[in-house]
Amino acid sequence: MSNSLARLGSTSEDYERIGIQRDHVRAWEDGARTDGSAGTYEWWYFDARLDDGAKLVVVFFTKNFTDISKPLAPMVRINLDLPDGRSFNKVADWKLACSRYSRWWPRNIPIVPSSCRARTRRITNPCRSAS
Repeated sequence: MSNSLARLGSTSEDYERIGIQRDHVRAWEDGARTDGSAGTYEWWYFDARLDDGAKLVVVFFTKNFTDISKPLAPMVRINLDLPDGRSFNKVADWKLACSRYSRWWPRNIPIVPSSCRARTRRITNPCRSAS
């Protein structure tokens, strides 16, 4: 092992130490892992190629990653690239009261009821932006 401060954890011992398997990702591994306190933030994202050829990327943040010392302040970033070349980008702040952070992806992505449910493949968005 080298003396570097960081390295890729790729050995069997690395996987065993943190309780994960090399060939199987369990639901809890992609859920919320921090409490949102100062100095922490989390994000989840998905990208999709839609039936008409459009590309969609949605990122859910527990707080703005440019100042993680602040309290929880949910936000969503949406990027949509249409087949005709037009692009749309939206960043929206969300009310904390409309947020719930789940340890069990893919059941819930963090901002609920503005959520994506992977099993039903539906996106709902009834919670109004705080901005």
